Amino acid sequence: MAGGDGGLKLSNMNSSKSKGKNKIASSSSKKDRKGKSIEISDQLLTARQRLHQTLSLGIKLDHENAKKWQSNDFTVSQNAIRVMSKFTGYISTEQLQHPLIKESISDMLIALEGILRSKTEAVLREAVNTAKKLINILKKSLCQYQMFGVVHCLSDLLSFQQKDVVITSAICLRFIIINIFTWKHENKEIWIIFKETKVVENIINFLLGYQQAENLQHFTEMVAFLEQILWRWSHSRYPVWSNNMLMDKLGMFCTTLELSCQIAVIRLYAALALCNDAALEFVSNKVHVVVNMVKCLEKSMHHSTKIEALKLCQLLTRSKEGCLSLTKLSCKPIIEGIVAAMGGWRESHVHRVPIDQIPLVMEACRSAQITCWPGDHHAYFWKFGIHKLLLDLILGNHRKLCKQHTLPSFEKLKEAVYDNAGGIEKFPWEILGGLAAHCKESFFSEDSFQMCDLRVLIECACLVAVDEMFIRRSSRHGSFRSCNPSENESASMAILLMVLSPCKYIATQTRNFLSDILQKNHESRDYLEYLLDFLQFIANDNHTVATDESQITLSMMDLVCYSTLPEYQHLIVKKEGVRMLLDIVKQRLNTDMHISRPDTDSHISHICSISRSKVVRCCLHHNQPLEDDDVLLLYSLQVLSQLLPLRDFFHHQKMPRVVCQKEKYAACEPQSCVGILLQILDKTFTLEIKLYASYCLSFFGFYGFPNKLGKRMDKASHDGEYADLQLLLSDHQRVGVHCVILKTRSPMLIPFEKYSFINRISHDYPEGLDSKDLEIKSSFEARLSSHICRITLEKLLEYIYTGFCQVEDELLKPIKLLAKKCDLKYFHNLLQKKLPTWRSDVPIFELTSALSPSGHVFSDIVLEAKEVVNSWSCNVCELSMPHIHAHKIILSASCAYIQALFRSGMQESLSQVIQIPVSWKALVKLVRWFYSGELPRLDYTCTWLNLNKEMQLDELSVYVELSWLAEFWCLDEVQKESIDIVVSCVKNNHIFPVKLIQLAMDLNQWQIVEVSVQQLAPFYQNLCDSNELESLDEVTEMLREGYVQYSQQKYDYDNNSGD
Repeated sequence: MAGGDGGLKLSNMNSSKSKGKNKIASSSSKKDRKGKSIEISDQLLTARQRLHQTLSLGIKLDHENAKKWQSNDFTVSQNAIRVMSKFTGYISTEQLQHPLIKESISDMLIALEGILRSKTEAVLREAVNTAKKLINILKKSLCQYQMFGVVHCLSDLLSFQQKDVVITSAICLRFIIINIFTWKHENKEIWIIFKETKVVENIINFLLGYQQAENLQHFTEMVAFLEQILWRWSHSRYPVWSNNMLMDKLGMFCTTLELSCQIAVIRLYAALALCNDAALEFVSNKVHVVVNMVKCLEKSMHHSTKIEALKLCQLLTRSKEGCLSLTKLSCKPIIEGIVAAMGGWRESHVHRVPIDQIPLVMEACRSAQITCWPGDHHAYFWKFGIHKLLLDLILGNHRKLCKQHTLPSFEKLKEAVYDNAGGIEKFPWEILGGLAAHCKESFFSEDSFQMCDLRVLIECACLVAVDEMFIRRSSRHGSFRSCNPSENESASMAILLMVLSPCKYIATQTRNFLSDILQKNHESRDYLEYLLDFLQFIANDNHTVATDESQITLSMMDLVCYSTLPEYQHLIVKKEGVRMLLDIVKQRLNTDMHISRPDTDSHISHICSISRSKVVRCCLHHNQPLEDDDVLLLYSLQVLSQLLPLRDFFHHQKMPRVVCQKEKYAACEPQSCVGILLQILDKTFTLEIKLYASYCLSFFGFYGFPNKLGKRMDKASHDGEYADLQLLLSDHQRVGVHCVILKTRSPMLIPFEKYSFINRISHDYPEGLDSKDLEIKSSFEARLSSHICRITLEKLLEYIYTGFCQVEDELLKPIKLLAKKCDLKYFHNLLQKKLPTWRSDVPIFELTSALSPSGHVFSDIVLEAKEVVNSWSCNVCELSMPHIHAHKIILSASCAYIQALFRSGMQESLSQVIQIPVSWKALVKLVRWFYSGELPRLDYTCTWLNLNKEMQLDELSVYVELSWLAEFWCLDEVQKESIDIVVSCVKNNHIFPVKLIQLAMDLNQWQIVEVSVQQLAPFYQNLCDSNELESLDEVTEMLREGYVQYSQQKYDYDNNSGD
């Protein structure tokens, strides 16, 4: 028999003393990879011989000639475990690479797998302890062995009744995934095992059942194991953070248990926060997570606890939405905790950060980088003296330099900065840049010492940035010193943000210092010419040759800084810098070429203490980088923004001041400057890029953002149809407008609350009125100030209705005044030529607020869905069917079918309710498109992936309905987007298209049917066996034909591959 023969061979090999000893002796001394001899002691050789004799009793060859543990004998298993444990104790780290030891370990893993799989209770405790001992010795060497069988057995034991067995198994598994989590194949295999054995579910059940009176180490070990899983497998996170009972219990334990438990829970929160949906849930609904984090930042807490809380803070604030929600929830204590952690070392009266406090200070500095986002937290940073603290971190022992009434010399200050370098020097620049970017325009301080601190801080930043400029230039010519792009970029980025700061004081001081430092360096002009030559190199489409993206990024940042200084601006224009910049922008518009900055989440690897390449983030739809993905285009526009105000710009570039007429701006020559900038606004570039393109356009008389919805509303505004308010000018001219548009886009233009007609409109119309009576009786007048002329009002209304307009120079002054009074901040800022604020919001043109209760008062039509929704109620009317109070002006502007219906004079056009033949969910999405110009899309996040298939199908069916209705209503854009959404989802998930195909066929959506059949055809036989195609004759026939075609294509491919 094969099994018996295998056991006999193994036994004979280890029992033949003469041959065995000779063989072992010849192999007892081997060399490792470094050539060092690996010795094995006689004691270890004897133990190894006994080990193989013992294991030969249970290890046999199976029918595939593979070694397997095939003994169910209790005594054999127990003896094998004890011998393995003893042998493990003899092995040293160096001996792990010896071939004989590696062979023995392979056999031990086979034996452990078989014994653990048998689940013999009497030996399980000893077995898992032996596995723990072996795994602990192997460490990184684990990746050299086939571990999947052991992993499966240990995972299975997590549902075992004996808690000590469960905990030891969890410890083993945690150690395994820490040490062998290297290759994608292994990652996938281990996760499949974890899913099959319900590892995450078993951990959750264990934690829910844990009582405080039990062993505290059991709790921390299980939380630590779960944390390691969460870092690595994104699919594991949703079942944890969506379990309210578990999250509540973790929150309670975080405040009541010991320090080790606090740290374990905070680290678990951080692992969950890698899912952006979870992070937003924490700062929105699960307030106890934030409360626990803030508590861990208190001064009395241990440094290790603070460090973990700061890491969690970094993950919760890595998106703008997360930062705003967190600071809204608990702004002051969070900023106070961050600043205290950054500067706590000063209480020891030392002059630089002590070595033992550097980890805490570094994490606090990383957390302080939330200055990159706008918000109220900036005021607290200044209040807690962030500028003094940053100066202490930068200058250390040399802080006394700032107490002088006159600023120190450049040489002394630069020497002081470099003398204090201690590994955290890049963080102050990143924090300072964010503070400067979001500092208010009128920011100042009456404290002369405080102003002195800020001036010295600015000067230090300029000195470092300029120094790095010339180091980079020298390094390109083989200089003595090379540069680290990530560190150099911090100072350069800070200066860039400071010279473009909305704060006049910071921007002016930075530009003055920068100018003085550059003028004292005789190479400054030569470096600018080098930058312009490099710009020409990029403009000639040769940038692909330069593989170092950091070189392009840093050079463009330096050029932006130069462009803010008057003494260098004219040189850039004279050297045709603007033409080169426009060439680069045109390249970007016509190709997919783009240059990215380094990964903004690079610190995540430090948070989880594992390689960043192994950290899996998810649900990042809320957290796309604002400018980091296309810095070449962004920096090109920033340079243009500094050069366009120059009087000689148009002379050198030979461009007209305004290149096209008002009514023809959409048809601008694409190669003109205006045409290029308009193309940027029309494409899907990042927010920062669009803001700068819009700002540049303002120098040609164009203001705002052209958009699809605005273009549709433009025509409707001129028709005057459905106008319910007449604006009466001083010369008795009238301008018809729509209350809903003014209330939504510019509520300050007309103080609606002062007009009694508001209440009258909201009442039900008397019976018997026809459409003409309604239109006449629902129109009212509002007299405007005598200072407002018709042409100024029309320009303002053009911007209100469309979000974009062209204003001639002679109208700028009255338009500015009117825009300011109407509180149109973005429009007013453009008219004032104010630079965009870093990472500020783009003023998206949309009318969705008209669907809120404040807009219901102007509603003149009700859209009713076809289905009944349980517990439906409306605060405005008593209609029992689900419905939306809408506005004819907005609906008719976007849909010719609806417009024709309203104008038809048929009975439906006179009704105040229109029945829409789609479900409630479909109606909501459709109305959202009418009011925003964007169809809500599915987010394939953890929340979506964890819905059951019926719920996913229900969500997807909405878009099939919309496609059908859009085809009927001639809404080509809605139909195309709906089909794209369905097709994209079907291609990524072939589990539920059977029912989807049937629905699409019922609604004659054959494009969806065709794609679904293609995706499902390979699984035709399985579907037939599962009876899913029962009573779906037409679908069955289509799938059968698709399967035949698929089989034929596969056959042809296999034959061609063989040839």
